[in-house]
Amino acid sequence: MHGRTNRWPSVTRAACAVLFTFFTGHWPLPIGHCQSATGNREETRFDRVVVDNNCPDGYQVEVADVNGNRKPDIIALGGSTCAWYENPTWKKRIVTAGKQTPGIISSAAADLDNDGKAEIAIAYDFEMNEPIGGGRCRWRRR
Repeated sequence: MHGRTNRWPSVTRAACAVLFTFFTGHWPLPIGHCQSATGNREETRFDRVVVDNNCPDGYQVEVADVNGNRKPDIIALGGSTCAWYENPTWKKRIVTAGKQTPGIISSAAADLDNDGKAEIAIAYDFEMNEPIGGGRCRWRRR
């Protein structure tokens, strides 16, 4: 297998571009570029903002309006902690941690009761080496 390259990523990228063009009528721009309303290409620039210097083993983030102020907040998982960061100050608020939700593997946020505030579902207590039957799901609301 030495000297052979995997061509699937380029084929997949081309197929996605063709499907995008088919459904939208526009050819996708390269990453890092955007098109203005006048049709001119512009370089997209992003600023790096550190929201939390201390998110141990952080691995998942999502965006949802947790407090109903119509501003997107950040929800992050790390270790056995789920925290949300309130926009625009990015104040950290712990949703659940430690013994409450050991072994968090995932979360999802949505406004389930139509009150304008996202509830957070947390999957936890899963073990990769244990037989099927473990795991729990917890729903948190404000």
